[in-house]
Amino acid sequence: MIGFREHDIIRSITRKSFYEFVREFWPIVVPHEPFQPNWHIEYLCWDAQREVERILARKKKRYDYIIYNIPPVSLKSTIFAMFLHGFIWARNPSLNFIGCSYEQNLMVGHARRARDLIRSDEYKACFPEVKIRGDMNAVGTYGTTLGGARYSSGTQGSITGKHGDLVVIDDPLNPRAARSIAETKAVKEFILEALPSRKRAISLVPTILIMQRLSQEDPTGFLLDMAERGEIRVKHVCLPATISALVKPAKLKKYYYDQDTLLDPNRLNWEALRELKASGDFMYAGQYDQSPIPIGGGMFKAEKLMVKTPPDPTNPKKWVKQIRFWDKAATYDDGCWTVGLRLGKDLDQNWCILHVDRFRLESTARENRIKRRAEIDGKHVVVGLEQEPGSSGKADAQATIRNLAGWRVVAERPTGSKELRADPVASQVNGGNVYLAPEGYIDGLPEAWHGPFIGEMQYFPFSKFKDQVDALSGGFGQTCQGILQIGFNNL
Repeated sequence: MIGFREHDIIRSITRKSFYEFVREFWPIVVPHEPFQPNWHIEYLCWDAQREVERILARKKKRYDYIIYNIPPVSLKSTIFAMFLHGFIWARNPSLNFIGCSYEQNLMVGHARRARDLIRSDEYKACFPEVKIRGDMNAVGTYGTTLGGARYSSGTQGSITGKHGDLVVIDDPLNPRAARSIAETKAVKEFILEALPSRKRAISLVPTILIMQRLSQEDPTGFLLDMAERGEIRVKHVCLPATISALVKPAKLKKYYYDQDTLLDPNRLNWEALRELKASGDFMYAGQYDQSPIPIGGGMFKAEKLMVKTPPDPTNPKKWVKQIRFWDKAATYDDGCWTVGLRLGKDLDQNWCILHVDRFRLESTARENRIKRRAEIDGKHVVVGLEQEPGSSGKADAQATIRNLAGWRVVAERPTGSKELRADPVASQVNGGNVYLAPEGYIDGLPEAWHGPFIGEMQYFPFSKFKDQVDALSGGFGQTCQGILQIGFNNL
């Protein structure tokens, strides 16, 4: 038991410094390993404390979201989901803390560790005013006799009726669901729609988000996109395992240089990082480099796509095959795009992406545009369709085929994952056998399309959208089949 004078000193020091709070009470929360200091721990503690001090002073928040991208084993959950709660109650036991994770049980586990700290003899000796209520003492939800509470939730669960003075989201998206549009959308709705109404004072309370990067459209990605458009205010702290241009704030690079360009040589040394990287480039890129794609590129090496003038696209004799392949969005208002990609195989056996049409339109306008593109392309260009499974997908494809009477049309029912279907054309792109026609090269199609297409390809399969790559995969697959050996001399 800590002596009277000693615990008064500890109380004074740990209420003034969150970092010292973590150091002092470390053996209670993490009894299986000694505390190993590192500069990033102190930085994160002081950064979190600034927000706590501001909330205690009831000063208006500067940011709507504070994002920390930090590798595993760097104590992010320990600091923000376990220790920060105990520190807040040491300052004011009437405050509410909301903790969220992609699975509620994960946050419940963090809450249990925080409760172990608060119920420990050492903590109670320093902060006797913090008493847990007997009638509100569940593992994931508990409160103080002075009105404070701790709530735990999953990012696809419900926190109706609960309000927080500080909201922490720790790993909002399951890494295995990073490529799931439905789950990513559900997490996005939870963060943007459910959480703001769960704050006691919206003008005071930010949302603190701690995670590794998982995809271009993960929570960090869509929040940064919104901030760039001026819709929200975001503070972004990015600490990859090794120094890179992604370090934010950039001034923190000086600490990397002091440690052989590593974030934390004790927990993530070069030997450990080499072993982790051997487990997979995509895993390492997101969790340790804090980039949605590996430094060396994603599935496609987009830098291999050169822009050069192709043969005359209106002259069938200059080409082995040409196709415009369509990947149609089911609806026009769910964020997905309808894409028609025109691909040609030239007489040198290289592939040229001649044009990409990308739009969101309701079904009637969509079908009219597909026909208009066919009229511009000419009847020597085959039209390909990705047919969705089920009777509705078949009916939709048949409607498009009827609308294109007079053109060669082929419908394809895709099998396998998007990555598997993209692999053959990725091999050709990465081998330098695919090139882009200049924008505006085809008469009647002057719009810019290179930027969105290359951007999606760079991030695939973790890109926000995959429609253009799907259309490329479909068109490439069809140009490799004998069914499209067009008899140009008979046209």
